[in-house]
Amino acid sequence: MTAKMTSALPKDDRDGLDPGIFLKDPDVAHLAVVLLDTKAITSDVDSGEEYPTVRVRAIESFHRNSETGKQLQRIWRETWEQRTGNRSLPLDIDGDDE
Repeated sequence: MTAKMTSALPKDDRDGLDPGIFLKDPDVAHLAVVLLDTKAITSDVDSGEEYPTVRVRAIESFHRNSETGKQLQRIWRETWEQRTGNRSLPLDIDGDDE
């Protein structure tokens, strides 16, 4: 099962994406904490499966070299490894390409 995601961001102070970090380091993967909820549920009549569409309720971005960014990298890595059983990340989040 997969989930779909709406592309809209909150239009108020819940949109914490900082354009500055993306302009400063456009080739770097940064981190964000995102609060999501279910906007809709779609049913496939043939299979009976249901698919959620999630929306961003709030988002905060962090430069990956900030203290919070480093903590989030560790948490993300540990969570990803537990969920997948893999030891290497699918993205360069550690900055090994620098």
